[in-house]
Amino acid sequence: MNETSPVVIDQDKCIECFECSRTCPSSTLYEKNNTLMVASDADVRCIRCAHCLGVCPEDAINIPSYTDDSDIIPIPEHTIDPETILNFMRARRSTRLFKPEPVEKKDLDVLIDAARYAPSAHNDQTSEFTVITGEMVQEIKKTMLDEASLLVKAIPEDPATAAEMVKKFLPKTSSDVILSMLGSMKDLIRDMEKGGRDRIFWDAPALIVISAKKKSAGFSAALENACLSAAYIMLMAESMDLGTCSLGILIWTIATTRKVRKLIELPKGNRALYALAVGKKATNFKKLLPRNKPKINYVE
Repeated sequence: MNETSPVVIDQDKCIECFECSRTCPSSTLYEKNNTLMVASDADVRCIRCAHCLGVCPEDAINIPSYTDDSDIIPIPEHTIDPETILNFMRARRSTRLFKPEPVEKKDLDVLIDAARYAPSAHNDQTSEFTVITGEMVQEIKKTMLDEASLLVKAIPEDPATAAEMVKKFLPKTSSDVILSMLGSMKDLIRDMEKGGRDRIFWDAPALIVISAKKKSAGFSAALENACLSAAYIMLMAESMDLGTCSLGILIWTIATTRKVRKLIELPKGNRALYALAVGKKATNFKKLLPRNKPKINYVE
């Protein structure tokens, strides 16, 4: 056995059924002359997906980088039918009415644990998680409101002059967002400054920001990975009777506002990609609701 290889085969246990080599997406394992082989460039080729380990009937495969054997267990028998799963997915709705009580740390840990099992491109597992609770949620919200208020007040009332000014000082994507939301932003700020409804975090007691290292090998697909991680968090939260709401405004503000970036304390070199509000639901939906019919293009 080559103990330095990312995949180690126990030849005494291996029955050469070749399930592992058939499953391997990178041909790290392959069959040659009716013998199981490990590629000489396995360290580069292998993506550590552990599909080989998952299909081996004899526990003949070891992945040295997987140090926690307690995380490797037989797959429980599937007992959930498709209709039940679909109804559960349909029941998940964005929550914009949260109860004030905090979410317990153990529950937040369960959400993050679920997210680490989300698919990721090339199995790069780029998603990292920053969890914000307590007074820091309020401080970030106040800073966002203050910064938005200063921005809106600095923009002229005349639409043409406003467009010229915004496009001059902000990147195109940011300027387009500001101009399209200017009217609603003014209403939001005015309402919240008077003590009205929280339309930034919806009174959620916890935030989760998903980020990734900008210089990581898998960063080109990090946004897609973050979206999948967020979806897993949303579904796990629903099973725990917790509500979630995507916070695109927070991601945009982290990207454009230094004061907010400083408060969030992302790991050095990371870019924020997705954000969620999390909390206990203050209201529950009674019905499954319709969505637009899918537009499908079948190609044969």
